[in-house]
Amino acid sequence: MQSINTSRTIEKICAKCGGKQIYRKIYLMSKEIELMDKPCECIQKDRALQEAESKTRKERIEREERKIYIDRLKNHSMVDSRFKNSTFNNSDKKDSNVMKICKRYSDEFKKNKEKNIGMLLFGNPGVGKTYGVTCIANALMEQLNSVICVSINGLLRQFKDTYNSQNNANENSLLNAIKNSDLFIIDDLGTEQLTEWSNSMLYEIIDTRYRSDKPLIITTNLSGEDFKKRYHKRINDRIFEMCTPVNCQGTSLRGMLSRDKFEQFKNQIIK
Repeated sequence: MQSINTSRTIEKICAKCGGKQIYRKIYLMSKEIELMDKPCECIQKDRALQEAESKTRKERIEREERKIYIDRLKNHSMVDSRFKNSTFNNSDKKDSNVMKICKRYSDEFKKNKEKNIGMLLFGNPGVGKTYGVTCIANALMEQLNSVICVSINGLLRQFKDTYNSQNNANENSLLNAIKNSDLFIIDDLGTEQLTEWSNSMLYEIIDTRYRSDKPLIITTNLSGEDFKKRYHKRINDRIFEMCTPVNCQGTSLRGMLSRDKFEQFKNQIIK
């Protein structure tokens, strides 16, 4: 096999800009090949322009693909249409304790997910619990996290709808969505009508999430004691193992939670 021999360098003048171009010739398999070692100014500009256009095109495609994915996440999130555009920045309650806690939870979500830290937000209607958790949902979906955020009545209604043969959804698909989402949020727990079916369904929902080892957030208008009285012990046990109880003033109801779990939550969320 013939070896590669490098010939002397040669110079050419660009017909377009009059600049100098430096080439070297090599011989490969008895063929002479010219390689440009130093392009002229106009070729350098053309290459830079092509690279910039290629980078811009790639970034545009990535933005479009990201938007499509985020839109898909939002379409499957079950977030009420009234709160689709909720953000921490456009809230008139952004300085309230509940909003500060929700913002902190969102900012620290990677750690919260790793440690399976959830929240149970107590408080009267109108203090911003629903708005706060939908802000969490929207912020996390913008970061490509999957979130299910739904009122308890809306959720139970969806399960009831699966019993309709005309409905394409089924109970298993809903439970899988609850299990697989990065964050699951139940809003207004305690407003549903208590029946044997709703209690049984609620336990299955909570237990499905519990077994996924992923965080859960719940909001309720009930007091801590009323909440514990309303639900069966096995439901309460699951919820309080997953969720740190927090009242709307930002104070954890410490007595309802293990010391280790409380300290973990306090250090990460309440700062």
